[in-house]
Amino acid sequence: MQELMSESVKKRIEKTLNQKLTAKSGISKDQSILDIVNNDLDTFVNEVEVIIQGIDKEYDFEKDFKSKTKITANHLTDVVIEAFFSKRTLKKSKKPVKSLSAGERKKALIDIAFAFLTQDASRQKKVILAVDEPESSLHISMCYDQFERLDKLSNHHNVQLFVTTHWYGSLPIIEKGNLFHIDSTLQDSPKISEFSFRNYFEERASHPNDIQFKSFFDLASAIISSLRVRKNNWLIVESEEDKKYIEKHIAHTDNLKILPVGGCAIVKLLYDYLYVPISQKSDAKDLQGRIFCLIDTDLQGVNNKNLPEDLNNKLLKIRRLQYIDANQKVDLVKLDTNISSPTEIEETLNPKAFYNSLKLTIEASSNEEVKVAFGKFSFDIKSNNSFIRGDNSIIYPFEMDGKNPKEEKTKIIDFIDDNKKIICANYCKQIITDKPSWILEIDEFFK
Repeated sequence: MQELMSESVKKRIEKTLNQKLTAKSGISKDQSILDIVNNDLDTFVNEVEVIIQGIDKEYDFEKDFKSKTKITANHLTDVVIEAFFSKRTLKKSKKPVKSLSAGERKKALIDIAFAFLTQDASRQKKVILAVDEPESSLHISMCYDQFERLDKLSNHHNVQLFVTTHWYGSLPIIEKGNLFHIDSTLQDSPKISEFSFRNYFEERASHPNDIQFKSFFDLASAIISSLRVRKNNWLIVESEEDKKYIEKHIAHTDNLKILPVGGCAIVKLLYDYLYVPISQKSDAKDLQGRIFCLIDTDLQGVNNKNLPEDLNNKLLKIRRLQYIDANQKVDLVKLDTNISSPTEIEETLNPKAFYNSLKLTIEASSNEEVKVAFGKFSFDIKSNNSFIRGDNSIIYPFEMDGKNPKEEKTKIIDFIDDNKKIICANYCKQIITDKPSWILEIDEFFK
């Protein structure tokens, strides 16, 4: 625990020890606690020295060569921390951590590390946290939470993380970093292959034969197990931006886990893995939560062959975002619906809020060309969605100065594609009262 504590804990103790006290009787000037302690100790030692020299004058408290006789805050900090925590036993459900099972102890260790390493936003020291098999001896339903917490430590709290694992379900969860796959089946020596999580699923053709199957099988098993243990709901989406946009609007967040997996084909693949066990009455009867899979409508689309029907038990559903020209709004439609025009989540949001976030992002950028192009368009207050492309665009040209409106808008569209994360962050900072209509449908599903 002491190694994991931030410097701010020590500084807090030092501040307390060095804080000046109001001058009182017997104190000629403001002194710190340490001043008083050192003065008292000096007086005490002198008195003892007088007494002991009364027995034999050869005795004295002579200080060692070049040693400091005063106690400093640094001397006491570690002692105070050790003394403070040695009198407190960490327990879970009234049971000491040391008495828990191996899996629960490992979970507690990671929980403690997470608590200490996230409490100090201005941590000065660099932390490298290495964990061997976080999933070891842990119930499969808890594996997702374990890896999600470690992923947050790395991505949001500047902790260098090394993890060894046999749980392939972690692969769709982790967004950044490098994967080193060790193949020990070779006779000569193990083969180590490196992949980047940034485009991990785009490189599926180069993966070892077992890696994709195991990753989705493990993750699907963990999701279903979590539904048996407690009433969790899962919303599986394509990207981290999708997750943040939905979190901004959705109502049922207390027991909802939103999982980005890296593309529409991956969402569909995970849906296929989840469908079989959930479709079985014997397996589904014990499930307490629901799962909703959401994708955009892309030009390439997804494979709809042999797409199973919606389950009667209403525990699992997959839908895609689709702009319906007839009613000029975005609906959630089945994957095999005939209407199929490209519709991304960025085009389905609150139009005014999206325009403001785009404007703020462009103004803060160094791209002068797109600033000029954006300045030639105005916001259409009659917009129902947040399209930039096409006839339903939230912006319209008002002063082109001989420029081609289509070419100018293309510059803006390219800028959006390159700055989705920043636009998303600016969108989520706003106060937005009107939800997209399709969010209401997802809210209703999880009720």
